[in-house]
Amino acid sequence: EVQDDFDNNIHHLTFYIPRGEQGESGLSIYDAVIITTYEDSLVSGALNIDTDKIMPFDASTFDLPNTTDIDINETGDYEITLSGKISGVTTSAGGIFYLARKDGSVLNNLSFKLENGDISDMNFSGTTIININTPTTLQVKTDIIGDTTQTRISFEYISLVIKKFSE
Repeated sequence: EVQDDFDNNIHHLTFYIPRGEQGESGLSIYDAVIITTYEDSLVSGALNIDTDKIMPFDASTFDLPNTTDIDINETGDYEITLSGKISGVTTSAGGIFYLARKDGSVLNNLSFKLENGDISDMNFSGTTIININTPTTLQVKTDIIGDTTQTRISFEYISLVIKKFSE
């Protein structure tokens, strides 16, 4: 409804907009999300989690039982993104970081390698979709490749995002 009040050649319009009925709540395509960042490292092994955020806060999908492990407690389809940087590579040594199950098997090709050579540093990122059909424990791991006595390979800015699709 529009009300027009006219005063000294000036129109004053007032608009009345009725409130509609409450709509349906939006649907999320994800049931739960975990975001982790990792401490920078100069050695091979499982990386330590630096910061983490699980959403929703009370999600039973993920657990962090210690500083290196992410437990996935629910089966289903997941979108996983891993990113980070390898630096300090020389002609005699390189590095690799990857997402692995606790038994060491690499998860769906989320592995990034910068072999020894002329390129000293590189940023990496990859995303995959995977079905987890049994509860599993994941770790982000690093390895130094080649001559480890004369090198300072660094693994930096590593982050991991895991999203569980709604069923």
